[in-house]
Amino acid sequence: MAIENNELFTVYHKKMVSFNLVISVLLLLLIGISAIIAVYNYSPIRKLFGKVAVVFSDSSAEQYQRDELQYIGSVVDSIIEARTSSRQKAVLSNLLWGQYDDQESALNDAEEAALQFPYRKYLVGVIARSPHRHDENLKLLENSLANYNAVIYSAGLLNKDMDAIVINYDNSKLSIQEIASLFRQCLQLIQEGVSIGLGDPGDSVLQLEKSFLQAKNAFTCLSGHGISLYADCLVSPQNMDISGYRKDISSAIRRGNTEEAVDRLSDLLNMVYDKSIPYERFKFLYYNILSMLYETLNSLKMPPTEEFEKVAGELMTDEQLSRHEVGQRLEQLIVHLCELVNRNNDKEEDNALLEKIYQVIEEHLCDQLLSLEMLAEQCGVSTSYLGRYFKSKTGYTPMRYVDIRKMEYAKKLLRETDDSLNEIVAKSGYIDASNFIRKFKKETGITPINYRKNYVNTEQKK
Repeated sequence: MAIENNELFTVYHKKMVSFNLVISVLLLLLIGISAIIAVYNYSPIRKLFGKVAVVFSDSSAEQYQRDELQYIGSVVDSIIEARTSSRQKAVLSNLLWGQYDDQESALNDAEEAALQFPYRKYLVGVIARSPHRHDENLKLLENSLANYNAVIYSAGLLNKDMDAIVINYDNSKLSIQEIASLFRQCLQLIQEGVSIGLGDPGDSVLQLEKSFLQAKNAFTCLSGHGISLYADCLVSPQNMDISGYRKDISSAIRRGNTEEAVDRLSDLLNMVYDKSIPYERFKFLYYNILSMLYETLNSLKMPPTEEFEKVAGELMTDEQLSRHEVGQRLEQLIVHLCELVNRNNDKEEDNALLEKIYQVIEEHLCDQLLSLEMLAEQCGVSTSYLGRYFKSKTGYTPMRYVDIRKMEYAKKLLRETDDSLNEIVAKSGYIDASNFIRKFKKETGITPINYRKNYVNTEQKK
């Protein structure tokens, strides 16, 4: 009996060994197959890692050799950050140069660029670029407002010497004088001399353009380093009183009296030339006159023309203009404005441009590429002029009118066709169905499907 048991145990043992061997072989095969699959699947990631490291010439890539995905993720994050920063500076630049027709479109673009303007007041500063610690200086200014209801953005390089900063703040918690005081404290911590000019605050994001011009004006008012407020420059005892000249020139332009406006400008310039004031002070004076011309245009509810913006842009950006050249360009602007006033007074309203805009919109209504830039190009005018002109004629911005027409066309398709929702979205020029449904419901209070059902039910009852 003992022998039989031993034999049975031997057989059992052999079977177990065989079984374990088979299991081990299978596990090794599975591990091998998994390794091959892993290597195969990870190969594209490794190749991508190598290409990214080469393209970006990144010496730090070596520390990520064990985690290529982490490195690729960090590169993607930096690209996104750079694109966001670039987009922000583009939007801020458009705000400073008056490229928006209405506050809604400006704030929408700002939101898409991750720019937040939560407070009531808007202010622009112009700061001299430091050759060594410029970014650190900007960060110091930003930190000075960190404990207050205020945000600050750098609008980027204006020229090789200046940057613009945009400040949005709560005037119930902070005044422009307090901002200036905080900045002065910062300047005491900066080892190298820095100059800052601050424009007047405005109640709308669209007033950043005016504040920007004033900030440049205030910057030129500085004789050394420090802070200069536009309001203080106007009453500074070292500046000549030109308020009378401003008033006379503006009044003459409003009446379309070219001769009187040019004569008063000549009187002002001759007085300036006789005084032989420094060029920086002279810049303050002509920036002041330029600001008055913009204010006159706004009061007349006339948008700046492409010609006006071109010449004004030269005055604000070309640092090499002589005093005589500045005078010529100011006179050119004044003559141009008087011509516009007289043209509006003497001629019947010309709707040719308006009809052209309508035509282009209808021809490209369902085109997803339809934009303000495309409209302006097709009509042969600047985007800023087109926006202001169209709104003065219709009460709508061009793109708001486009949205209305697209929605009307979509409603027509819902009523008169059996097209699917996706087909209607495509035909109406919308990007995707979810975006269309959201806009449709906001406009009508119901979904497109319910709109179609309600229409069908109404028709059946007739």
